[in-house]
Amino acid sequence: NLDISDINRMIASSFMDRVEYTKEVIEQETEIELLEWEGSRNEMSFVSPKGVTYKFMPKISQRDYLGNRGYGKHPKYMEDDFFGEDTNCDPQDISYNYIPYKMDSTFEQNALAEMLKLSELKNLEVYFNGYKDERLQSFWIQTPRGRYTPDFLILRRKEKKKYKKGQIIPIEKAIIIETKGKPYYNDEFRAKEKFVKDEFLKYNNHFSYHCFVDEGENDFTKHLDTFKQLLKNF
Repeated sequence: NLDISDINRMIASSFMDRVEYTKEVIEQETEIELLEWEGSRNEMSFVSPKGVTYKFMPKISQRDYLGNRGYGKHPKYMEDDFFGEDTNCDPQDISYNYIPYKMDSTFEQNALAEMLKLSELKNLEVYFNGYKDERLQSFWIQTPRGRYTPDFLILRRKEKKKYKKGQIIPIEKAIIIETKGKPYYNDEFRAKEKFVKDEFLKYNNHFSYHCFVDEGENDFTKHLDTFKQLLKNF
């Protein structure tokens, strides 16, 4: 049987001012923790060792983190700039348990951007989960071929309520969403995926899983019909 220890959570970030997390149980099969943080320190890394700006959501350019008002010195300005009355990048309040999301690919960026536009998600929540950093909490599954960390989690809570700080609103179901470039949809990943489908879902029937494979165009709009159908069946 799949033991609950197969699902692990990690929390922390060296640039956090305060960390709060909640452990949320879906029946008795597995757990999800959602991280909240408010950053006020300037220890966040926006640039790789090679000088390349990382991919973020909300999207952040080099000019955004440089200068006297840059996020490199003042990460707290991100909340003002991306969640203000006229600049809210998440008007349905369905995502961003922390900011910014640090992503691996343009396809991931575009996927989240398209998801946040959908009215079908208004009573759900979608969180990026794929940032692989030991300092930052994430949801992952241990498979015989190694750890599998999904890109996104879509959550549905009881009575169609959404997460509110300080309240415990049980999660009814979760969809694991993977976004994969075709070159990376290889035998190693397929082996992990097979375990998720054949074993993990068997013992965690409040979860479902879908992988969207990109053909090199970074275009998630081609998958929207399938994605909407997933939500309809959710």
